[in-house]
Amino acid sequence: MVTLGVAVVFLGFACVISLLAPIHVLNLHREDRNDVRADLTQRVLLVMPIRSTTLAAVRNVRIRTYAPPVYTNPKDPTVVVRPEEQSFLVLEGERSLIEIASSTVNVAEAEKSIKEFLSASDSQRRLWLISNWKFGVLAPVLVVVPGILILLGAVWDIIVWFATHRDSTEHRLS
Repeated sequence: MVTLGVAVVFLGFACVISLLAPIHVLNLHREDRNDVRADLTQRVLLVMPIRSTTLAAVRNVRIRTYAPPVYTNPKDPTVVVRPEEQSFLVLEGERSLIEIASSTVNVAEAEKSIKEFLSASDSQRRLWLISNWKFGVLAPVLVVVPGILILLGAVWDIIVWFATHRDSTEHRLS
């Protein structure tokens, strides 16, 4: 039970990290000749969908960036802290919009891909939008791997225990 508890702590911590740096899957569908529908799903640990949003009649896409102000470290006034810039992909519909956090490295390529889709005649396109590669992908993977290894070890121990227990039961019955 302790082993399973430790595995759950690892997996839970990885889920929390994954929620703080979201990963979204954007599915664009051409419903008829002009209308494009966007289905956005947030995922935890790259595989578990937790939130979905739909935007009908997508008309435009743009990038919005936010750079938090530079400040000095209160403990050491000689150190200037420059927070990381945040980027958002903004999908605009007829009556509403969706803002999707996206890494500054990939946001321009995603915008280009969506603009190409809106102007072309493809029937669908799927994009993965990762808000922060370090915390959205790398950190959860590094935390989830020990949890999965612990779970696999616990399952292996249970299988071995049942196999040896069954053999000893059959031996006593014969």
